[in-house]
Amino acid sequence: MKLSVLSRFRGSLLGALIAEAKVFETLCVSKIPPMQSNQALIEWGKIAVMGVQSIISQGTLDTDDWLNRQKQLYPLPHAIEESSPSAIISVLPVALFFHDNPVKLRENLLKSINLWQNEPIIRDGALAIGYAIAQALGETLNLITLIEQTICFLGNTKTPVPQYLLKVNNLVEQGAGLEEANNELNREQKPPAAIALAFYCFLSTPHDFRLAVERGTQIVGTHGLTSVLTAAISGAYNSNISIPLTWRSTTTNKARDRIHRVSTKWGMNNQAEMLELAECLFAVWAGMYQITLNNQEFSQKAAISTPDVIRLT
Repeated sequence: MKLSVLSRFRGSLLGALIAEAKVFETLCVSKIPPMQSNQALIEWGKIAVMGVQSIISQGTLDTDDWLNRQKQLYPLPHAIEESSPSAIISVLPVALFFHDNPVKLRENLLKSINLWQNEPIIRDGALAIGYAIAQALGETLNLITLIEQTICFLGNTKTPVPQYLLKVNNLVEQGAGLEEANNELNREQKPPAAIALAFYCFLSTPHDFRLAVERGTQIVGTHGLTSVLTAAISGAYNSNISIPLTWRSTTTNKARDRIHRVSTKWGMNNQAEMLELAECLFAVWAGMYQITLNNQEFSQKAAISTPDVIRLT
């Protein structure tokens, strides 16, 4: 079944949010204070949402506007002051918006991650995750060659990220289980581990969003980042219809509280607002002239099109 690009936008953004809620649930079951253990995820999730809002408002990536939103609406988070692999979450809106143009994708992924972090490993992680999401959105993701293509997209780099990705490729080809992959990739719990394990969780169960994300939540030492990154890729690949209804349900007090708390921390009232953001971001990408978000209208440039392509003038 061919999935729409809109459903993939929804799947990636909502998937990341729902995965964070699952991390929250797992920490609660483990009796670990969730809002302390995954504070970086929370802060960077909020920055990502601001990025979506900025692109919708400006019609493209405007780093000055994005930074001003962060300064005006949200005091400089502690996580930004330190090297944090969770910063990779911030580039999610950029990967979605520029997914159909590899040159602009790379250029704007670098521009956005450098706005917040300048650590080479985090830079390469943002490029790798962003590229995987873009491939999924364009229905050009080849499960067999994704790792090879991702390494090519990284270009010449001295970080260990390519080596970690090659290990993922070998583990998937060998049919290695989660425990073996975790032992191999997360031995020293270094930043590339969360990135590599997100690729492993997705590639080992590419058509099962639920299983991929659940496996990601079992990874110790990545503070939930593996789960959220896995969900962003798998959501883009399988769309929002792949997200289990039981995970999105608000019919029980526990589920409603879990999703509400994470949504609030990310700067929204509920998951419906995330879907609205995804729809508006898609509309801007598609060249829609006028967008309404939270009862506020944004006028965009007119769109021109050639076969199978829509782009802003």
